[in-house]
Amino acid sequence: MAELQVKKSLGAQWQVAIVAVVALLCARAAHAANWYLMAADEKAISQPDVAATMIKGSVTGPVRFTSRGEYESRARCESHRHKLVQSWRRHSIIARGGWAKHGFTSPNVFVQCISAADPRLARTPGAPPTVDLLLQPRRIRGR
Repeated sequence: MAELQVKKSLGAQWQVAIVAVVALLCARAAHAANWYLMAADEKAISQPDVAATMIKGSVTGPVRFTSRGEYESRARCESHRHKLVQSWRRHSIIARGGWAKHGFTSPNVFVQCISAADPRLARTPGAPPTVDLLLQPRRIRGR
């Protein structure tokens, strides 16, 4: 009789362990949102003196960001973001748009990874997700 109780007890412990593992896996999958690589339009950003028209006091914009890709992890999105930022640097996107004199010296702010769960994302059927952001320029000393 005692042997039967021990076997039932071990069986119940295994069931509890399996349920716990399944719950953890389900919770992890539920929280694993996709990430979008969002970037401003290079042609619009690189227009001569476009920065002057977009600066409104202490903020810039709104700047429309459009999805360039969807990734299953933030790490993978950040890897692709880095490549896009390097491409923008090679093509002098920020310099051509006159952004440096307004505190934007790097294209980093114009290329971002945004979670699919972000409430600011606008989704339209048949179009990539977009988000409109107000950007804050870095303060330049002496101005």
